Amino acid sequence: EGVFYCNGWVIGIVCEVSSIITFALSLTAMG
Repeated sequence: EGVFYCNGWVIGIVCEVSSIITFALSLTAMG
């Protein structure tokens, strides 16, 4: 996780949530 390059508070939240979801999915895929 670590997508902090997006500017703006709301955009930053969306980017961080997306990165957390991607991270969680990768952990799930790894089992």
